Amino acid sequence: MVADTVWALAAMGGISLVFARFPWLDRTLGVAGGVYLLYVAVKTWRAARQELGDDEPSGRVGRGAFTNGALTNLMNPKSVVFFGSIFAAALPPGTPVAVRLGAVGVVAVNALWWHLALGFVFSLPRAHRLYAPLKPVVDRTTAGVMGVFGAVLLSEAR
Repeated sequence: MVADTVWALAAMGGISLVFARFPWLDRTLGVAGGVYLLYVAVKTWRAARQELGDDEPSGRVGRGAFTNGALTNLMNPKSVVFFGSIFAAALPPGTPVAVRLGAVGVVAVNALWWHLALGFVFSLPRAHRLYAPLKPVVDRTTAGVMGVFGAVLLSEAR
């Protein structure tokens, strides 16, 4: 949610123009994001071997999970392109600042709702029990997808 809001604000503020003017900045962020995604992919692949354990989920989420999610999303410069294109199509030039800020607010509320819903559903004991036997496959598939995304970011940052 934080990263989506940051990128939406950046898109609204015209950071895509900054990336267009200074391609090295876009490449630098792309390389950093690609390296970070590859790092997370390796960690996720290794974690596939670890069992969840018999304990029920605690419902507590540590700062590490929040930081990991926020960094993953902040390192993706494609988000500013996504939000920039949506805002360019939906908000014509001359749109009042209040409406533009309202659009960013909609992004923030939508992202908050989505992440809270995911956290709630996946913290339920039943979800924990259903996920436990699938964890190795899910973790390795996730690691593979993140690895591909990281490699694509690195290849596009050339």
